[in-house]
Amino acid sequence: MINLNGKQYMNYVEIAKEYNINYDTLLARIRRGWTLEDAVKPHKEKMEKPPKENRHKITINGVIYDSQSDAMKKLSINRYQLKRLIENGNIDSQRANKIVVIINNETVVFPSIRQFCLKYDLCYTNFCSDYRKDKTIAQKIVDSKNQ
Repeated sequence: MINLNGKQYMNYVEIAKEYNINYDTLLARIRRGWTLEDAVKPHKEKMEKPPKENRHKITINGVIYDSQSDAMKKLSINRYQLKRLIENGNIDSQRANKIVVIINNETVVFPSIRQFCLKYDLCYTNFCSDYRKDKTIAQKIVDSKNQ
């Protein structure tokens, strides 16, 4: 017999059912040295999402986004590319196959290097070769064409 909170149980299966906890979870906690009282308590409480106004805003290249997911949607990038952007301060555009430039104080994202080359009438092969050497070449081209 197992005594828990003044009640007698035949085995741990009964305790798991009574406290609505997975039997394997209960046994694992006991094996780790938890007291029986602690083992039957919910380990994690459900966390509510913070209200939208309390979420962390993020600034990328001078543009303020409401959240990281908002930035990913608007920049058409995934979470790994966003992480790289935050760590390095810029997007590894070649790997992401995106070109990000600033035109008239607005961030413009070209979904692919090929589209950037088509827009600015550039040779794709030559541009890729230059781009590998100098990641700022796209912004320099945009600046020279807009003068």
